[in-house]
Amino acid sequence: DIGREIQVRYWTLNDDRKTRTYASSRALITGYTSTTVVTATILQPFQSTVLVAVGGWRKTVVTITGLGHLEGQTVAINGFTLRNVKYTNPTKCGFCDGTITLYGLHPSQTDTIKYSLNGVPQPIISVNVGSDSTIVIPNLCEGIYSNIIAYTTAACVSNTFGPDTLDAPPIIPGYTYVLTKNCAGDTIVCTNTSWPASDLTYTWYWGDGTTSTATNPTHVYTAPGVYDVKLVITNTRCFDSVTHTINLDNLVNAGFTASPDSFLCIGKPVTFTNTSAGTLLTYNWVFGDGTTSPAMNNVHTYNTPGTYNVVLAVSNFVPCFDTATKVLQVDPISGVGLASSDSVLCKGGAITFVGQYDAQGNTGVLWTFSNTDSIRDVNPVTHSYENAGTFTVTIKALYRACPDTSASIKINVIPYPLIDLGPDTSICIGASAPVVLYDYRNGTNPNARWVWNTGETTPQISIAEPGNYTATVNIGGCESSDEVVVANDCYLNIPNVFTPNGDGINDYFLPREWLSRGLTQFRMAIYNRWGNLIFETTSVDGRGWDGKYNNEPQPEGVFVYSIDATFKDGQKEHHQGNLTLLR
Repeated sequence: DIGREIQVRYWTLNDDRKTRTYASSRALITGYTSTTVVTATILQPFQSTVLVAVGGWRKTVVTITGLGHLEGQTVAINGFTLRNVKYTNPTKCGFCDGTITLYGLHPSQTDTIKYSLNGVPQPIISVNVGSDSTIVIPNLCEGIYSNIIAYTTAACVSNTFGPDTLDAPPIIPGYTYVLTKNCAGDTIVCTNTSWPASDLTYTWYWGDGTTSTATNPTHVYTAPGVYDVKLVITNTRCFDSVTHTINLDNLVNAGFTASPDSFLCIGKPVTFTNTSAGTLLTYNWVFGDGTTSPAMNNVHTYNTPGTYNVVLAVSNFVPCFDTATKVLQVDPISGVGLASSDSVLCKGGAITFVGQYDAQGNTGVLWTFSNTDSIRDVNPVTHSYENAGTFTVTIKALYRACPDTSASIKINVIPYPLIDLGPDTSICIGASAPVVLYDYRNGTNPNARWVWNTGETTPQISIAEPGNYTATVNIGGCESSDEVVVANDCYLNIPNVFTPNGDGINDYFLPREWLSRGLTQFRMAIYNRWGNLIFETTSVDGRGWDGKYNNEPQPEGVFVYSIDATFKDGQKEHHQGNLTLLR
């Protein structure tokens, strides 16, 4: 190997010319002088040269020249020679799947392969191979290969191969076609002539947005125009293509746009723009309202709401024909009305609003009740006002093509009136002076109107009988009511059973327990069944009999009461009866 020392043993004659002296020295291999000879220099004691014949990696005899003579030493040199390079299946493009095969690499060491492609050094390849082995360098593409050389880990280097020029076999796209024209559609039949016939796949691009992968396809065109028919072939590594242009001038394809499109407002012009394709075309427009036009483009106005079918008929020199249709909806200009369920609204009450507007072309409705309160797409709508005042209610009808329209009304929200008939009171039937009930809050209001449950309509009424009395006052359409209970203040309510057991319920016998008001004098006496007086009281405010006699609880049974009462209106009453005591 280059840079490796070798030991050399040699001899010289002594002065007597009969004896020999043996010596040895080191020789350093410094490089190749040709493809077959390397140079080694004797380092000591003599400066002579050593020629080493290179025969690959095999053992080689080393010959020493100079003042000494070789004693027959042989030295094994670890050099090697690349004997051959084989190139397999180079490709032209895409993924290169060819290979380079090298023969005669160094045994049992890691070899480093270097080479250049088109003058550009390629990535280094390292591989460990056996004796007299081969190595395959993959990814062989078309190009010029040079400086192919191998190194070992001991720094030995092989001879160099290259440059070699590799040409990959091409793939050739091609096809012929037959075009048949017809008003219903033009048909193209393609015959593939690409080379080689095998190991290829095909993609056809018809120029109208469609494709095919058939070998010999057929395609039908339904629209006129100039189309580029392109065939792309590939063998998965290389790609190539061929294109033929065809002109389909016999076909007619009708089309147009409208602005506004689909929906428009009555009286607004609509612009029709022709988008038909074909050669030497003539036109006939039918607008659906009884009018026609032969012009290429038109501006038309509809003066009556409705649905119109617009038709464009197109023909050419063949003649071939085609039509295009569009539906236009012409909307009316709508007014809007607003009605409410009430003319007067009381605070906190609900009012219903109804909008009147044309439904054709309508996209919704917007109600506005105040600066911050609104609602959409409800009709009719009910709304409540929690505050009194004057409010503007607005309805806006929204339209897809015609202008939006709106209407407003004023709503006066008034508070509910307050009415005060005074506190509940009482009356003694037969008294000379009746009770007067009066609306103390609104009695002098000229706008107030009253209705009593007695049927009277004045701000005050006179009452001679006990009962519940109600008055309703109406001011500006808003009503409020108040009720007064007039009790009977001159009567007794005498129970016939009581239970003096200390539970706090019905523990005393007292005829004043239920509204027995208006008394001025009162005497009550209780007798047992033998007629003995066991309890007596004249106290108007007393609690009554507690069921005891001389502080002793009386047994259950029937007792007799006697009551005399005088009322504030002068009436007198006497009551006598039985009383049952229960425990």
